[in-house]
Amino acid sequence: MAGTADPAVMPQPLRLTDAQLTAIWAAAAPLAPQDRDPFVRAVAQALQECRDPGDGDVGRAIRELQRRHFDPPLATDERAEPHHRGPNRRAVG
Repeated sequence: MAGTADPAVMPQPLRLTDAQLTAIWAAAAPLAPQDRDPFVRAVAQALQECRDPGDGDVGRAIRELQRRHFDPPLATDERAEPHHRGPNRRAVG
């Protein structure tokens, strides 16, 4: 049949609780806007491998994938820099 997708290729819908979905969206929030969709898609793909994803599966996927998608901001504030106050007085003998 033309236009019919192969069921072997189509992923099964994930069955996640409201709390699990909330955790995924909360983990996506600190990411840059352009990184949120790829992060959520990566979490969904990782959870496809679980027959019945539980809270631990969701948490592990979030932790692993958030690290890959998080791009920390550049330090733009002097408070983010190390506090150097000149040469170390103890080292001078």
